[in-house]
Amino acid sequence: MLHQVDWTALINATAWDGVLSAVKQTPYWDLLKAFTVQNLEQDGLFTLECRLDRFWYDSVMQSTKALSKQDREVATSILLLEIDVRNLTILVRHGWYHHMEAEKLAVLLLPYGSVYASPDTQKYLAQSTEQRSPLPIINRYFPSLEQVQVEQTHLNVHPDEASVLENLKIEGFLAARRQSMYQKLLATDPFTIGLSLAYFFLCKEESTMIKAILNGKYYGYEEEYIRGVLG
Repeated sequence: MLHQVDWTALINATAWDGVLSAVKQTPYWDLLKAFTVQNLEQDGLFTLECRLDRFWYDSVMQSTKALSKQDREVATSILLLEIDVRNLTILVRHGWYHHMEAEKLAVLLLPYGSVYASPDTQKYLAQSTEQRSPLPIINRYFPSLEQVQVEQTHLNVHPDEASVLENLKIEGFLAARRQSMYQKLLATDPFTIGLSLAYFFLCKEESTMIKAILNGKYYGYEEEYIRGVLG
């Protein structure tokens, strides 16, 4: 799903109006124009990034309806796997490591897939931030996490540092499982959409590119540096 983003204008934009102009001919414009410079200066990019993510997944799920029955079934199953991994990552990063309140955390979750609909997720959200542990819900979908779990008692580090290492280990595990899923899909029937989607999800998404550019500009990086990061 690609749109007519003026990437050069977006990277070169020196003001928020320039950013909006660069995406004027895309669906992103309606989303971005709801934000002001004052919003971004006060709240940062987090809310904007979350809305871009939600918009992208809503759009791509909607687009599967135009496919043939076989391709629609394949595409939907792949997308739901992707969303499950993403929701697990949200539960770990924001719900456990950053101790986000349940109401805000629930808004971040993408409303599709097994993880979103799971009673375990609702139980997780209902717990206090101090009681939450991401391991049971992740082990339900990827039991091998226990093999790579970082135990604080085995680390000669400060408790805060141990939680950082644990979070990185879990997110790294989820990223590896995600990549493994798509590598397996590369060997599936080449006459369905599955092969194309596997390649697609192993590469960068359009909305990810926009978020990366906005982050670069927000933190004051030079144009050439941003281009280098984007490859």
